[in-house]
This record gives sequence, C-alpha cells and structure tokens, in this order.
Amino acid sequence: MTHRNPPLAALLGVIGLFTLGVVTPALAAAPGGARAPAAAPCDRACLQAILSQYVDAVLAHEPSRLPLAENARVTDNGLQVKLGEGLWNSVTGAGGFRQDYIDTQREIAASHVMFREGANQMLHSVVLHVRDKKITGIETLNERVTPDSRWQPTMLSQPLARMNDPVSAEQRDSRPTMIRTALTYTEGLRIGSFVRAPTPFATDAYRIENGAFMAGAGCPREPCSDILRQTIIEHPDVTASIAAVDEENGTVLLWMNFGDTRSYGPGNALVTLEAFKVWGGEIHVVHAFFSTLPVSTQRGWPSSDPMPSLLEYRVQHNEDVKAIENLLVEYGRTLDQRDFAAYSRLFAKQGEWEGAQGIFKGPATIQTEMEKIFARARDIPKGNNFHVMSNFIIDVKGDRATADSMFVFHVLQGGKPVPNTAGRYRDILIREDGQWRFLRRVARGP
Repeated sequence: MTHRNPPLAALLGVIGLFTLGVVTPALAAAPGGARAPAAAPCDRACLQAILSQYVDAVLAHEPSRLPLAENARVTDNGLQVKLGEGLWNSVTGAGGFRQDYIDTQREIAASHVMFREGANQMLHSVVLHVRDKKITGIETLNERVTPDSRWQPTMLSQPLARMNDPVSAEQRDSRPTMIRTALTYTEGLRIGSFVRAPTPFATDAYRIENGAFMAGAGCPREPCSDILRQTIIEHPDVTASIAAVDEENGTVLLWMNFGDTRSYGPGNALVTLEAFKVWGGEIHVVHAFFSTLPVSTQRGWPSSDPMPSLLEYRVQHNEDVKAIENLLVEYGRTLDQRDFAAYSRLFAKQGEWEGAQGIFKGPATIQTEMEKIFARARDIPKGNNFHVMSNFIIDVKGDRATADSMFVFHVLQGGKPVPNTAGRYRDILIREDGQWRFLRRVARGP
C-alpha cells in the first residue's frame, strides 16, 4: 500500500489553526460609553467548580443550571447542536469516573467523564471554554459502550495510576515543551513508529483507550507491555489540535482525527480527545476516549496554542544539544581563564558541583570555593595549563538533560602540552531562564 506523507507543518496544523465561528461575548458597555471592567480570570478552583456544575446539570437533565454566556456555542461529535439535546436526555446516572484537565492560562476546563445510559456506559469528553466566569462554548465527543462491545472499560473503576500525581517544580516542563513532547505521539502515529518519531515514553509509561488497558507497563496481554515498540499502523493523514494544557498537573489534551486508514469502516476515522501526562521531557500516561466518526469530522474550535510542527521540535532538539555542548566547553574555558564569576554563572540557582575537594551548592558558593582551591594550587598557574573536553554523550528530555563527557588536563612543558590528569563528568542539566545550566556536575576519575 502506498502512503502519502504530507509536510509536517501541514500534518499538525490543518485543523488546529482554523477558528470556525467562535463567539466571544462583547464587554458590556458602561454608562457614558466606557466599557465595564473585565471580571477576574476564572482560576483553577473556579474552572473545576464550573466542570462540576456541568456534570451535575447533565445528570439532572437541566441545562439551565449552567452559567452560560450569551450566544454560547455547542458542538457534539464535531457538529453544531442545541444545548440539551442527545446525551442530556438519555443519561440515567453517573458512571463513577472523571479525569479533569484544567487550563488556567486559556480558561479552559476539560474532562473525561463516564455516564450511564441504562445498561450502557457513555464515555463523554467535554471541553468548556470560559470567559468572565461564564461558559462561552461547549465541545463534546461521545462513545457508547454496550455490554456486547469488544473492549470494555475495565480501568475506569478508580483514578488512573500516576495521572494526578503532583509534578515537582524542578521536573515540570514549560508549556511549549509539554506541547512538543505530546505531539511526538502524533508523529509516531503518522509514520507508524514511536521509535522513529521518536516518542519519549518513560520506562513505566502506559496507555488506556476507552477504559481498556492497551499498552505499556502492566499491560495484561503480550506483547503490549512495550509501549515504545508496539506495532502500530501508519496514519498518514492524522491531524491534531491542542484542546487544553494543564501546566500544574503536567497534562496536555489533544483533539485528533486519525484519518481514513481503511481500518475503522468505510469513510470513517477515529476521533479522540487524548490526554498525555508529561513531565521531565517524557510521556508517562496516555489516556483517550475515542469515537468512530466520518473522516470529514473537524474539531470546529481553535487550537488553544499555536501548533508547532515536528520540524520545529527537531530543530529545537538539535539547538539544545549544541547549546549543552557549548556549555561543557565553556566550563573548561572559564576554568582555564580563572574567570570564576563567569564559571559560576554556568550553574543553576540550585546547582551543585561535586569532586574530590567536596560538594559546593549555589553559584556564589561555587565561585568562592573555586577561587580558594586555585589560590592554594600554586603548581597550576594561569596560562600554563588547559583542559581538553571530549566524548560528549547528551540526552535531552524537554527542559532537562543528562550528559557524560571526558576531560584531559594538560600542562605546558617547554612549550609542549603534556597530559597531566584525566577524568569524566556526569551532569544533570536544566533549562533555567531560557539557558541551559548545570543542576549537578560530578567530577570523577577516568
């Protein structure tokens, strides 16, 4: 079979870059023609409360309970509908599962929720667009699971493992990095290989689809335990859009249309709102609610953030590797120049240096201790010795990286360089204030 491979920028931007008639309520005019001040942004607690109002309103079959803005727009499975239709009339009870994604920067509250329709389970994905603490838009996807369905949602009887684990400040990635990491999954789908994408799965990563365990650590079927190398078909026409980014919880929610691969029925595609737990530059959990819909289904809402192409991801990765290489070389240069002020600025605010002379933490302490060490070492005068740095092995994962390298310390004897000492460095690095710096540098013998 011949597969089409569209340009990467087109691949990931087609749907997400269109704004299809989103209504933004105008500010109310104040007396005298002045505009009324905007309401305070809806914070995390506010957005979660609105989500709870939504779930309660669905269960009560009462759309009037919602704090709706005038002209609020509603879509279901990609089609514009009237609020109160469909699921609002058929739900008979709660299903016991809810996973929220709260985007405070864009004021978006999204969730995967399970409802009941008699003997059936309804897997409901919802994205609420909020302004001035009112809902301006509701987009939903629904998938009905009957007792006879092939895949049963056996994993939704309790919260998903690690999905809501706190992400420490030092492990948390920036919003753009989280997005780029999640989109490597889309690229893996496009080319039919997470290995070649490459998609940076954590060693204990797993994937749940429509409540069924499909891949990763703990998968009950073989060989699905290897999420990275699991066989997947090519999805050359997959498109994506960013629905929400929960920076505090480390999750990215993507809307995706997998395209017509002739695997989902004539003229059909899988359409999903798929969540990725992302931190430390790795994907730890993948959680999706899918629906099988016509391949022509579009999201009909703008992407919450600009859609970077995977080309940008690769360029950024290469730039990061080069920047870290320069950092490793600059370490040796500033040391040889005895420029300990510049040397100390190569370390993060909480950076550490460890070697035979001890452990020093923080740029100011590192500078002071290095000045003392070199003041005592009269046998290594400036200009008569230098470092050669080599054998760089660098692994970048989002805003963190590790590096291994070697050094040889030379002294000049009769104008000729003579190797004097050799060793290796083991580094943990972070991107801090937009620059790569040492979080921990350990000097060891060869």
